[in-house]
Amino acid sequence: MSFGYTTLGFGGYTSRGGFLDVAYLVVAGGAGSSNIKGGGGGAGGMLRGTTDDTFFSGVGYTVTIGAGGARSGNGLASSGNNSTVAQTDITTLTATAGGTGGYNDAGDQDGTNGGSGGGATAVYHAQAYTPNNGTGVPGTGISGQGHRGGYGRWPNSVGGGGGGAGGVGGSPPGGGTNYIGGSGGIGADWDGDGVGYAGGGGAGGTGAGGSGDTDRGGGEGVGTTNHETSRGRATNGGTNKGGGGGSNNRASGIVNGTLTSVSGNGGSGVVIFKYAGGTKAAGGTISAAGGNTFHTFTSSGTFTPS
Repeated sequence: MSFGYTTLGFGGYTSRGGFLDVAYLVVAGGAGSSNIKGGGGGAGGMLRGTTDDTFFSGVGYTVTIGAGGARSGNGLASSGNNSTVAQTDITTLTATAGGTGGYNDAGDQDGTNGGSGGGATAVYHAQAYTPNNGTGVPGTGISGQGHRGGYGRWPNSVGGGGGGAGGVGGSPPGGGTNYIGGSGGIGADWDGDGVGYAGGGGAGGTGAGGSGDTDRGGGEGVGTTNHETSRGRATNGGTNKGGGGGSNNRASGIVNGTLTSVSGNGGSGVVIFKYAGGTKAAGGTISAAGGNTFHTFTSSGTFTPS
């Protein structure tokens, strides 16, 4: 048993007595998405790992939960916000916010980079669909946290899906003149309990909207063929799931006093600590399962081993 040295990204620490071995999950806020055939929002980064000789008794570790990014009806949406675990004597654990999907404008068709990247869209002067030929470039993801977004498709300027923790964003499938929006990249599970996080947002299409990994927080896109049944509202990324928002194929507007044709906001992040045995720390919502204790932070706070 060693003291004063840490592993898996943490820096040196002067021993202060006992320590607590934990597994952790840190998920950042997902990105919002844009209207007018925009690309899907990228999921927040999903950082997973275990620690050894890191969390010391009586020391408070600051947990910050990243908010999801805001949607946009006319222009680029907002990326999410990072989620972090920090203390002055450790290297901060940072899950990086999701990247926004591209917007159907000649200057903004690229997705932006993030924990998972936003999906790209194509523009009206674009050429035939091939990656990097006439379409925007999807945002990249960070290795170990997420994946890139999907490419858009020309004609009809259909967006690609946002990237997810478990896979890249989809590109619109071909066929006919109406295209389905790209699907959001799949998220990923943690702790083997079937609960997943960080799904990418689906893109709007001239046919149906692209699907999101809704079980893991990805928002659903809205296209022409499902516009009326959905009332033109793409869905938000999942709260405390870090999912990317789904995009809409139309411009937003007010009809009979109601805002229609809206894209989805990104979902907020989450931080979870897990260790064996009974309660040995304070902070967050405490639960127990399978001989382990969990501390779940859905809002910012402090994790303090006893």
